[in-house]
Amino acid sequence: MDTILPPVEPDEALVAHGVYRQLRRGKSTRIQEYWMAHALPDGALIWRSQLVFGGTTPISACYLLRDPEGRPVQMVFYWRWQDGRDDLVEYRFMPDYALVVHGTETQTMILPASYEVYGWHTITENFLWAGYDRRLQGRQTVSLVAPGIQHGTLWPALLQVDAELDRREIVPGPDGPQLGYGFALRMPEIGDQRLHLDAHGVPVRWVLPAEYLSVELAEYARSG
Repeated sequence: MDTILPPVEPDEALVAHGVYRQLRRGKSTRIQEYWMAHALPDGALIWRSQLVFGGTTPISACYLLRDPEGRPVQMVFYWRWQDGRDDLVEYRFMPDYALVVHGTETQTMILPASYEVYGWHTITENFLWAGYDRRLQGRQTVSLVAPGIQHGTLWPALLQVDAELDRREIVPGPDGPQLGYGFALRMPEIGDQRLHLDAHGVPVRWVLPAEYLSVELAEYARSG
């Protein structure tokens, strides 16, 4: 498969990998997401994800590096427009701000006191694992730094998602059923959603009822 993501380096150890398939009204849309998670020797974690449509050429890709404490360090997001143009935006996270690099331009984005990152790929829905306080539970608002896709270009956006952990549940895992988490989500202009995560924070199913759209984990393996 073609790739435009930073390559896997020799010191990265594979932790997990899988494939999502997208469905509308129960039928395949031919969009699949291939993802991998690698750990660095210091405990940092790297997520790589690519969306493909009916072939091997990616239509979108995301690279996310988290430090050993789980804080985002770098996110690279790639998008292929319908006219064939390729676009890429990079976020470099500092304690109070992010440097956003888009083409030859670099701008500073002030960050809220508490935030998470989201790359519009199902695997990056694991932001909920890091951004939701499971000790408090209840309804919580999570601020998300994400690429905005509008008017033929990418731009930095700050989104708000309301999330509520409404039950613990049995979810599919690489070694069989396991205990996981079910979340009710609401994001402006998208509507109500449901997200199911396993005990490692990996999404196993995402549903957008208003669009009859769902994403399911079709393949999943863990190495650690």
